[in-house]
Amino acid sequence: MVVCFKERADLVGMININGIVRGPYQRGVLGYAAFLPYAGRGYMSTGVALAVHYAFDQLRLHRVEADIQPGNTASLRLVRQLGFRKEGVSPGFIKIDGVWCDHERWAITREMELPHVR
Repeated sequence: MVVCFKERADLVGMININGIVRGPYQRGVLGYAAFLPYAGRGYMSTGVALAVHYAFDQLRLHRVEADIQPGNTASLRLVRQLGFRKEGVSPGFIKIDGVWCDHERWAITREMELPHVR
């Protein structure tokens, strides 16, 4: 999925739901990134909220997860605002630029209050 600035059709970011596991899990992992110069302007809040609704309504998932580096304050603020809950920290979770990095694990499930779409 891509996020567009509708007044000018500029690409402002991307969102994906990958790692989908069916059966008893019915879960997917959310990934997203804002493109400069649009970062920090609220576009991703709307885009990620739409993606979460899509995951539950169209993909019929039960759970959407997000793995976020502890220092990524903008991303942590985004998932908090959308109603995700912190479930813990995974040390050495993903290798980035040759270094194993810790990540906070956040999730939202179908039973939780879903994010409002602006």
